[in-house]
Amino acid sequence: MISTSIRNHEEWGIYPVGKPVDEMPTREAIFLLGPPAVGKGEVANEFTRQGYTRYSSSTALKQFAKRNNCFHVLDQIASGDIVDGDVVTSVSQIHYEDFCKNRPKGVFDGWGRTPDEFKTIVPIFLGGGHKVKFLFLEAHQDAIVERSRRRARSDDASIIKRLRLYRSQKDCVIKKITENFGQQSLTVIDTTSKNIEEVLQDVIVSVYNQ
Repeated sequence: MISTSIRNHEEWGIYPVGKPVDEMPTREAIFLLGPPAVGKGEVANEFTRQGYTRYSSSTALKQFAKRNNCFHVLDQIASGDIVDGDVVTSVSQIHYEDFCKNRPKGVFDGWGRTPDEFKTIVPIFLGGGHKVKFLFLEAHQDAIVERSRRRARSDDASIIKRLRLYRSQKDCVIKKITENFGQQSLTVIDTTSKNIEEVLQDVIVSVYNQ
């Protein structure tokens, strides 16, 4: 287990809003999921402007890999492969513990990508007064490839590989969500023909009209 005594939160992908409080109302947790280039970063940033603490899975996993000389984990992240499950479990618990101890509202950017992650998510977030929402941002493959080209993020083959891997896990992840948290906790938003302002509006409606 990794120590959760963190001095520099941003190194571990935790972007807090305000100070921790001793007593909180019902905590709100939003899991933000989807393939590359669908607007997850923009949506996560909007949540921080709305007072949510952002928990970035990619930042935390990279930090873990660098500190522990786990170069294969960096390779897995760079190539879009599934990161080792024990690493994901250990690092995600840093974020979950910070949320449960310190934050009233959190958006989990990239956690919950595989069914195995729900072995950790379900015991922590099911019950206990948590309000939990899972948002899937989607887009057609051609739109994802085109957006990635504009952002110069990766070559087409790498993007398609990441997309296929995401979609190979999606149905099983959705099954875990609906079995444990109910259909009402799940929203899928198609971003193919929408600009970011329209996507943000759909997200806000989904979260606040739950």
